[in-house]
Parts: sequence; structure tokens; C-alpha cells
Amino acid sequence: MPYYPDIEFCIKLADYIGYHPFKGYTLVQVLRYGISWALLTFPPILTIVKLSQDNEKKSVLKIIGVSLNITMYLHGLFRNSVLFFGRKEMKAVIEATKNFWDLENYDVIVRKTKRERQTYTFIIFLFILTGCVKRHLNVRATGLYFPPWAPKHLLVLIQDMASEWDLLTFIASDIFFRTLVIQMNMQLRMLNDRLLKVYDVDEDDEKMIQQKLKECVEHYVVLIR
Repeated sequence: MPYYPDIEFCIKLADYIGYHPFKGYTLVQVLRYGISWALLTFPPILTIVKLSQDNEKKSVLKIIGVSLNITMYLHGLFRNSVLFFGRKEMKAVIEATKNFWDLENYDVIVRKTKRERQTYTFIIFLFILTGCVKRHLNVRATGLYFPPWAPKHLLVLIQDMASEWDLLTFIASDIFFRTLVIQMNMQLRMLNDRLLKVYDVDEDDEKMIQQKLKECVEHYVVLIR
């Protein structure tokens, strides 16, 4: 793989959602981004309609109880939009990782981060799945507006699809930025170790010292650019 495995994983998810950093604004990518708008605005709109048409007195607790229908999906749509329109910057960041120094104990680190990635994915998937099941067991508690002509469970199923789409967005973005933080942390540690060892050579070998300092400075520029 040309990139760190976790980054490769995020690129695959980004392709599915519609913001693959290396594909540009292709028709397929734009259509998938359009699906994000169609799905992730569905629950907030129906929730707002429900609140506006509810004749009962609106309490703070009632609004808070359905607020997740608005905040979670709009948050996911915001993330999707930022990464969709920021694919150029995302590509530049990913390309920069090619210039990172080789990690010590690379295989051990990859296995560790893979386990953490799988654990996070499982937990968030379980959380979303639990919410989907609860909605179908108690449709009225969803806080959605149900038109008289529309099958309730069909609308809840669309919300389930929106939740799964939101899930992919959170997993892709969270793991991507987490991986970058881990990579940067390791690279800075390696840079620090090399700087401490710059003068661990013959004092007369000035050329060697300058070469090592140059490598460290150039790598530092890559990391902060």
C-alpha cells in the first residue's frame, strides 16, 4: 500500500461517501455527495415539521429529546461538505505522508492501530444499530412527522439509511484525523531522537553534522507545512 493502512481505509470510505481526495469532482462523486444532502437533511426536516405542527405545549425537555434528529445529521452533513470541498487540501496532506520517515516497529504499530480502528468502528456501529432497532420498536418516539399517506416504518427505514450514511462519515473522518495525529506524534518523536544524536559523531566531522542537521530541518518543514 502506498499509504499507511488506516489512511487507505479512510480513502476507501471517502470514495463510497463522495469525497475521494484523488478523484476530483467526478459525476459519481458529486452524485454521492448529493445523496448525503438527500439523506442527512431528511430527519431534521421531518423533526422540525413535527415540532412546528405539534399543538401541545413545547417543553425544553421535549425539544432536547428530539434534538439528536437535528444535530447529529447536520453535523455529519457539515463534515461531509467540509471534506467534499476540501479534497484538494486533504490530498495534499495525504501526499505529504509519503515523505515521512519509516517508522520503527512498523508492523507492531500497524497491528495496534488496526485493532483500535476496528474497536472504534464496532462500537459506533453498535450504537447506530441500537438506535435503529429502538426506532422500529417505538415509532412514535422518533420525533419525526409522519404524513397520513406515508408508511411510518418506511420513513423510519430512510432515517436508518441516513444514520448508516452518517456513520460512514464519522468513521472516515475520525479515523483519518486520528491517524494523522498519531503519525505526526511519531514523526516528531523520531525527529527529536535524531536531533539528540546529531553530535554523536566525531567532533571533527563537521560535514556529517551539517548533513544531519539539514535532514532534520527539512523534515521539520515537511511536518509543519
